[in-house]
Amino acid sequence: MNGDMQIINQLYDFVRMVDPVQKKVIITHQTENCADVASHCFGFWETGSMCENCISARALNERQVITKLEYNSERIFMVTAMPMVEDGNATVLEMLKDITENTVVDIRPAELGKLHRIIDRGNKALVWDTGSNTYSKNYIYERLPYDIHITADEDTELSLLTARLDNFKEIEKTYGKTVADGVIKEFARILKRYCRPGKVWLARCGSADFILVLPHTGEAQTNQKCWQLKKALRKSNFYLQGYEIKVVASFGFHTISQSIPVQDLLNQSQQNLMAKQTLNGDLAQPWRDQFISNYSFSPREEEVLRLMLEGLGNQEIAQKLFISLSTVKKHISSIYYKSGVQSRAELLANYHQEFYAYTKIV
Repeated sequence: MNGDMQIINQLYDFVRMVDPVQKKVIITHQTENCADVASHCFGFWETGSMCENCISARALNERQVITKLEYNSERIFMVTAMPMVEDGNATVLEMLKDITENTVVDIRPAELGKLHRIIDRGNKALVWDTGSNTYSKNYIYERLPYDIHITADEDTELSLLTARLDNFKEIEKTYGKTVADGVIKEFARILKRYCRPGKVWLARCGSADFILVLPHTGEAQTNQKCWQLKKALRKSNFYLQGYEIKVVASFGFHTISQSIPVQDLLNQSQQNLMAKQTLNGDLAQPWRDQFISNYSFSPREEEVLRLMLEGLGNQEIAQKLFISLSTVKKHISSIYYKSGVQSRAELLANYHQEFYAYTKIV
């Protein structure tokens, strides 16, 4: 190995062993012409954040040598990543060659900015899903291991929320692929409202499935986000090519506080989503009946409350029951009084928390 390293050091300007899960440099071998590197492997690129297209994570996931172009300041590098697994420990050997002034690749200073943009576009394309304008499945397996590691290391929580467009196939069959693709983009746009750059991120993991990764977020907060998403979808109008499309979506999630394999986390969240779809039909209505029976509501108040629990607003309830808006407000005031709450938000929170505690499913 020492002889191999001598040859590698002669061929490359900078060589380092990295842990792509923890995003840390383990060992470095560098020439005097190459800048020092921070403890995080991405620190070398001077971007202030981890790489969107992590070559080492991809090399490790695919168990093969991967090459790409990258840059920092005014230097362009060819980066080669080689996965190394020894005694059960998985690391990656990164080999960097400065090609800025290479005689074969003639890069003029005035062209650096343009070349940087080309490199950025090329790297992003490898982890970007153009059909939804979100990250792709490749990004999940490159980024999620790090988020799981940080969760365990910082003794905090992470929730992975799975969102599925249930009637995607029906939309595609009825209105065609172009309309269905447009619905996917609009669905993703709504989900992206809950992303935060560098922290909360969204990726497409199937034809109509997405995951929303929520670091430092527990079960109660994620449960609330699911209901916020449902409300946002209900209020959104999907108008495409003259059609008004009705969208049906399901959500499920799993929360962790310690290390877990990526695939296990993805599977658990998806299983919870599928269980939730079953529970909606099998348990939601009986639970709603049980919740309402806990109080002495009049028949009309029960009707109003059922519509409130479905997420309808006052005006929608009035139209649905063919009563005036003032009558709806009167019934709602009575419902608040009898259930001991001060607002709709408090009433719905009580209902959802009790339902969630009962099913452990969103």
